[in-house]
Amino acid sequence: MYNIDDGSSAFGRLSSMAAVIQIFAGFAFIIFSIISFNNIIFLILGIIPGIVLIIIGFLIFARFIRALKYYNIYMSGAYSLQDISDILMDSKRNIKKDIEKMASLGIMPNARFDSYDNLVFSNDIKEEDVIEVSVDENSSEEVIQEISSINQWKKYLVEISSAENEFKSQDIAFSLYRLEKILRKILEYLEKHCEKEKDVKKLMDFHLPSALKLISSYRELQKSGLNTFNIQKTKDDIVSACDKIHEAFCGVLEDLYNDKAIDVSADIQVLKMMLAREGLLDRDTFKIKK
Repeated sequence: MYNIDDGSSAFGRLSSMAAVIQIFAGFAFIIFSIISFNNIIFLILGIIPGIVLIIIGFLIFARFIRALKYYNIYMSGAYSLQDISDILMDSKRNIKKDIEKMASLGIMPNARFDSYDNLVFSNDIKEEDVIEVSVDENSSEEVIQEISSINQWKKYLVEISSAENEFKSQDIAFSLYRLEKILRKILEYLEKHCEKEKDVKKLMDFHLPSALKLISSYRELQKSGLNTFNIQKTKDDIVSACDKIHEAFCGVLEDLYNDKAIDVSADIQVLKMMLAREGLLDRDTFKIKK
């Protein structure tokens, strides 16, 4: 997990202090100009720099506050650009541009996005985490992609579980409970059979973000405090859509185990043929000859 280093902390404190000083300086300019008012030109020349200082100070302070918000979201376990976009309810383009701008200004000096659009910090990567291995380059990339996908799906699982606790007394709670349960089973299977990840990736990458968007919409409706016919109908539609996603995941899990059953059946058939060829087994039964 990311820890703000001494340099970043010092810079953050200096940035916020500079912003506050500029704001106070701006107000001081304005107040001094009003108190020392002799003529309109002197008043204008004093007020305009004061207003400029106040605006710049507020802009710097607002950017610093946004940086803290990004840090807090990151520390809570949301790393992907999509997660941050969902939490802040802002476009991915704006968020990425904002963070990259703050990185260039030194407000978030070690922030960047990796090739999967996950927010990372330079001192997240420790020397002991880097292991040199000699493997085929293409195979290595495939393994990294599989691990990355499964880890991303785990983050979705955490968010669904969190939403389930959030809406315990709501109609959607049971749907989210079933969704979490089936998703957990799928991930447990994929962790043991990583080679199957590519078979379900397309469905998972479509349905999981869809589920989070539905949860986000339900949350917004709930926060409105309204319970009109249209809002209740929309909530019911969201619950129904979550149930449909659960059905899709049930199909995914069933397909995974069906493939496993086919593989096992094929192995058994080969074993029977080998035993029969050696005269150790009747061709049509498992009965061992005596």
